[in-house]
Amino acid sequence: MKKRKPSYLMIFILFSISSISLVDGNQLPKKQLSKGADVIFWDPKIKLTWDDFQGKPDEKSKYKASTYTIIDSKVNTRCDSIVDYDFVCSFGKKESWKKITTTNLLKHEQLHFDIAELATRKLRKEFLDYKFTSLDSINPMINRIFEKAVLTRRTLNNQYDKETNHGLVSEKQKLWEIKIAKELTELERYSKTRVVIKRVRSKK
Repeated sequence: MKKRKPSYLMIFILFSISSISLVDGNQLPKKQLSKGADVIFWDPKIKLTWDDFQGKPDEKSKYKASTYTIIDSKVNTRCDSIVDYDFVCSFGKKESWKKITTTNLLKHEQLHFDIAELATRKLRKEFLDYKFTSLDSINPMINRIFEKAVLTRRTLNNQYDKETNHGLVSEKQKLWEIKIAKELTELERYSKTRVVIKRVRSKK
């Protein structure tokens, strides 16, 4: 196949996923994206501020803040010999909102973003571990690893909110911060957004 121009595949369409985390505290990266100022790439050196939560609060919600995270796939090259993707974790400013602006709540929200990055690193790892033998197998593989990333993020977010009571249990919040930081470090080699796999030729 011919090389394709880079193109982002958006939310739940062609291998993209997004989610809303409704909780009680967090911080997050502040970086302008090629997709515009409404999105922030995850970055270990940059933390969110409350100014990044620009969405209209859901007054019917019992939660104090909502963090909207996105895992995107960007196709760089798809051909018989090589498959080259970018998998990017980002934060949606216009979809994220807050009702109060406490430091503890911001910390809690930051970790929801970190959890999304962790799920993305696991996705990249699975992509790189895949034995690419035919181009026809790529779409099913990417669908599978995205579904797994969705489940990982959802499961961790739910467990995190339950154990910390949305950030209100400070001891549990700290333990979760340590846990996620440790797991991100363990998957540091998968922190680069670009992942490339080459076709495995069958031996004759």
